[in-house]
Parts: sequence; structure tokens; C-alpha cells
Amino acid sequence: MSEGKIESDPLFVGLTRPPMLGGVPQTYLVVNVMVGVLMFINFEAKIKSMIAMALAHLVGYLISFREPRFMDLFFVKTQKCNKCRNKLFHGANSYDPY
Repeated sequence: MSEGKIESDPLFVGLTRPPMLGGVPQTYLVVNVMVGVLMFINFEAKIKSMIAMALAHLVGYLISFREPRFMDLFFVKTQKCNKCRNKLFHGANSYDPY
């Protein structure tokens, strides 16, 4: 066993990866397509909206190289780690009204 290194089995990594379409997680692709279609419908500059959608896909592709579950982690963080109104006053989440 090598010192200080963790071995990872490629089969295990492949089985735990989220479903990917076009190199990005499926949830990211759905959000990207929905926002891109809305931009395409609402704005006059059709080419610019398509370029923006392609750039957003490229950003998601680069992020998913580092962490394939970044969208799932973002959704869990926004659901579980929401800020209280008095966070700036106490310096942390405090549920005490006083």
C-alpha cells in the first residue's frame, strides 16, 4: 500500500457518479435548457441567447470535472443551510428572538 494515498476503484467511481448528459449532471442540463429556452423566447438577440446557453453549459462541464454532484450539493445547501434574519447580528444562525 502506498503511503498517504487513497486508492479508488474506477468501477466504484463510475457507479456513484450522477447521470450525466453532455458531460454535465442531468439537473444542471434541465435548468440550463429551461433558462436558455426562456431567454431565446423573450429576447430579440437569438444568437446571443444561444451563445449564453453554450457558455453556461461549458461552465457546468468544467465544474463537473472537479465535482460531479455540484448541483445536488448546491440544492442541499440552499435547503438545509438557510440564513436567519439575525445572522449578521449574532454572527451565526440564532433562532432566539431576543
